[in-house]
Amino acid sequence: NRGLRAYDPVKRTLAKVDLPAPPWPTLAMVKDGLGRLWMGGADGLRMIDAGGKTLESFVTVPGLGRDVVRGLATDPQHKDGVIVLLGERGAAFLRASQTP
Repeated sequence: NRGLRAYDPVKRTLAKVDLPAPPWPTLAMVKDGLGRLWMGGADGLRMIDAGGKTLESFVTVPGLGRDVVRGLATDPQHKDGVIVLLGERGAAFLRASQTP
C-alpha cells in the first residue's frame, strides 16, 4: 500500500497526496464540485475539505449513521453534494454546504 495518489493528466504523472491514512477501510471515494474528497466504507461516510486539513464525519446523520457505504458519485445538480450508495438500503443524496 503506497497511499493515495493523484494523477496529473497534463504531466502524465502520479503524485502522493499529503493526507493522513484513514483509520478505517475505504471502499469508495469521489471528489465533489467544490474539490472536497468524500470517502465511504464499512464505518460510514467522511469528507476531507479541499485544503486537506479538516476531516468531517457524517456518522450522526439520520439515515446514514455507520452504515456501509458501497459507492459514491458526484451530484450533477449540486456542486456541494454527493450520492451515497448504501447497498440494500438504497441511495441517499447528501449536501454539505460550506459555512462562512
